[in-house]
Amino acid sequence: FAQADAEWALTGRVDVKPVGDWKQAADVVAWEDDLAVFIGAAAHWEQTDEDATLVDEDYWVATVDALVKTGPVAAQGAVFYADGEEDAGADDAFGGFVEGGFSVSKQLQPFARWEYLD
Repeated sequence: FAQADAEWALTGRVDVKPVGDWKQAADVVAWEDDLAVFIGAAAHWEQTDEDATLVDEDYWVATVDALVKTGPVAAQGAVFYADGEEDAGADDAFGGFVEGGFSVSKQLQPFARWEYLD
């Protein structure tokens, strides 16, 4: 939403489940869950519309993320990177987060989260 008009764009995502059931990925809450591990990666690449922006720019974004659930414990994390061309006024961006929660009941799961963005 923060980018100029695109001439074209391409986005793709892959998700794998080494352990568990896909239904366990519906949320980040764990309560008496069997071990489940989900790993995903996505990428987006676009070319801005030079007629609209007066700049011919390639822009791409990538992310890798994971979710692990077992018993009452749920943890997730992700890293992401965006690359824009400096002559178009865009800087590279890097970030990520980790989050962990522990369910003390079916309705209550306190969690802690750390985020970073540069």
